[in-house]
Amino acid sequence: MEEVMDALEAYEKELHASYNFKKIPHQIKKSVEQQIERRNNIIEQIENVIFGVMESAARLTSPLLQIRNQRDWDNTVFTDRELYYQHVGLSEGQGEVDAAMRDVCSLLGSSSWDLGVLPTSKGLVAGRLAIETGDGATLDCRAHGDGLLVPQSVMEIRSMTSDAKYVLIVEKDAVFQKLLTEGVTSQPAPCILITGKGYPDVNTRLLVQRIWETFGLPMFVLTDADPHGIEIMCVYRFGSLGMSTESHFLATPAVRWLGVHPKDITVLGLETSPLTARDRLKIRELMLRPYMQSHAGIRDQVEVLLRLGVKAEIEGMASFATNILTDYYIPTQITARDYF
Repeated sequence: MEEVMDALEAYEKELHASYNFKKIPHQIKKSVEQQIERRNNIIEQIENVIFGVMESAARLTSPLLQIRNQRDWDNTVFTDRELYYQHVGLSEGQGEVDAAMRDVCSLLGSSSWDLGVLPTSKGLVAGRLAIETGDGATLDCRAHGDGLLVPQSVMEIRSMTSDAKYVLIVEKDAVFQKLLTEGVTSQPAPCILITGKGYPDVNTRLLVQRIWETFGLPMFVLTDADPHGIEIMCVYRFGSLGMSTESHFLATPAVRWLGVHPKDITVLGLETSPLTARDRLKIRELMLRPYMQSHAGIRDQVEVLLRLGVKAEIEGMASFATNILTDYYIPTQITARDYF
């Protein structure tokens, strides 16, 4: 355990130097005044857009439409699901509403949460973290044995406290629950454990970034050794294609891929299954993404996966020994600095 702590401490110093990180404990970085200013700027942009449409259509013959009662906007908040169900007849499904929301955000140069539309949370967080929410409530993640639902309004979090030495993000809920039973939040070093339950929702990604901005801890991702696991890791680190305009809010470049790496398949003798046609298509898509060209370690592992022609799940290690992830794999990967 001491060796792991030393490795984490050394790596944290490197991260702080690389990203010019300056720790600001117990302080939120976006004040209420800044949020109000952003909201007013958005309303002004909406007015400008409407006026521009009217100007083009009527050549200044129509009156300017003004948005009144702006104070009412401060308390008008919906989740993306609520927005869909309030107007079910206007769209064919949630996906169409989400796409329209992305278009509006792109047009206004804003995020959906600045417009009062909050993403629905599905991710879980556990371990050495306490959160003070926007309404003053305190959420102690250690008090929830099977994980705490990621707060709905991550951007409204007032402060966070933690004595963790690193953050571990896992792809799947099943692995999250297994690691909790193994006591991973205390050994090999105190940590914050997070899962997005597959492809991560916006709030989970926001929380990961807020934790990095607040504490500057080493952040590792543990996924299956398959194309979709690799893509999930990339979403946390580089952002997603569908929300590229909001990547400065949602991507956390300090995240590193701890495993399971495709090279581990042969080294550890993991149980495998063949890559499907869909898997191979996903690999080709991943290889075309710009960040693959500048991150050789990740690209090499994708090539290993394609060359092997097989994939493996994290759970495949369970057959080797009880608590193998907590007792062996995670500490070995950290001390050997075997992450990309």
